[in-house]
Formats: sequence, C-alpha cells, structure tokens
Amino acid sequence: MNVFQQLFYSLYSPKVVAMLRFQGIGKTILYVFLLAFLSLLPTIFFLTQTIVTGYEQAKTTLLTDVNEFTINNDTLDSSLDEPLITSKNQTTFIFDSTGSITTEDTNGYNQAIGFLQNDLFITTNHNTQTYSYSLLQMNGLTKERFVTLFDQAKQLLTILIPLAIGLLYVVTSSVKFIEISLLAFIALGMAKGLNRTLTYKHVWVMSAYSSTVMTILFTLTDALQIEVSYSLLVHWLVTLLFLVFVIKRVPIRKQASKTNM
Repeated sequence: MNVFQQLFYSLYSPKVVAMLRFQGIGKTILYVFLLAFLSLLPTIFFLTQTIVTGYEQAKTTLLTDVNEFTINNDTLDSSLDEPLITSKNQTTFIFDSTGSITTEDTNGYNQAIGFLQNDLFITTNHNTQTYSYSLLQMNGLTKERFVTLFDQAKQLLTILIPLAIGLLYVVTSSVKFIEISLLAFIALGMAKGLNRTLTYKHVWVMSAYSSTVMTILFTLTDALQIEVSYSLLVHWLVTLLFLVFVIKRVPIRKQASKTNM
C-alpha cells in the first residue's frame, strides 16, 4: 500500500489504520512529513500572495509617504512619529519605526507584511513570522539606497519566499511530531483500559494515521479562510475519538488457559 492509499484509507477506516501498526517506523515518519506539507499548502499560497502584494505596496508607500529612513544595528529609524498602515487587495502593509506595533498586534491581521522597529514581518492567517534585518542583510539600508536598489529587489523575493516556507515547514513538522508523540502516550493508556496489548511504537504509528482526518479538514478550512472556534480542542477530541475506534479494531489477545496440576 503506497502513501496515498494510506492517506485515503486513514480518512475513514479505523480497521486499516489498526493494521498499519505493524508498519516500519521510517515509512510512518515520511507520512507525517507528508501531512505537515499538505497542511501548509494554503499557507504557502497566501504567504506568497502576501509577499508579492506587499512588495508592490512597499514600493508605493515608502517612495511617496516616507521622507527618510535608515536601518542600522537591526533597528529601523525614520522621521515618522506614528505607524504608517495601508491596505490593498486584502493585504495590509505596515511601516513602524516607533516600536508601538508588536507581533501580537500583527496577528490581528489576516494577511500583512511590513517593517517593524527591529524586524521585517509576514502575517498569514493571523500567524506572524519575523525576520531580523541582519538575517536579510538589510543593515545599512537608507531610502536613497532603497530607491536605487528597488527595481532589483525582486531578487530578494526569491530568497524571502523559500526561506519563509522552509522555516514554516520545519516548525509545522516539529509541532506535528510532538502532537503525535503526546497522542501516543494517551493512546497507550487507552489501550490498557480497552485490554489491548500494544507497544508505544504501535500506538505512535496509529496516532500518526489517526491524525489524518483533522489535518485534512483544517487544511480545507484554511484554504477557504474559515475560522473554527476552539480548533485545537476540536482537533484533539476528534483525533482521540478516531483513535479509540482504531484501538478497538485491534484483537484482544487471549490469555493462555491455566492447566490443572
């Protein structure tokens, strides 16, 4: 059974997921990486859209609305005494050298990009990533230099977009592995309560495949930009419920009957 067949059966068949407990851990790890990648597809789309649109907004805003600015020692400095905020095509651009806007504030936007006092930030689906100016080699940047290099700045997008996607993938994959490991600990206790003899490796594999349903469901809600209340709680409850059905599909090991002496 290939990985896509496993994905299909994991959406509805606890029986098949229970059978997969004998699968090697290596193939299951690859499956988890696939789930992490699939869950990121909507974010990758909106992230790319945000960066490209934000680039055009930065070009217009910084050239016309900001008289002078510099970036030195990872700090943005300008003559503005309040943040500059513009919106276009559902993407918000922010230029704030005052330090009054934090990442908690930027999380309030669905799609946003811009310059904060100490970082460049990108927000997609209310999740913000920040990048230091030194990481992007922007220390020493002035408006004059910015104007001179702006037409060549599109090359920066070829660095920024893959970098953002790569960091997101690493974080998402790490969170996925932690989630599955915690689910496996809970599943081990449930297995004992249901009188099933399972090892941690068995329940880890089953937990990985049991998380498929909610991973795909939330990928679709992200793609449609639908906010789900208590999404984390819903994710865990439904996954644990599916995992219970999977464990029940594992045969109860019969104990050897005692012989009379």
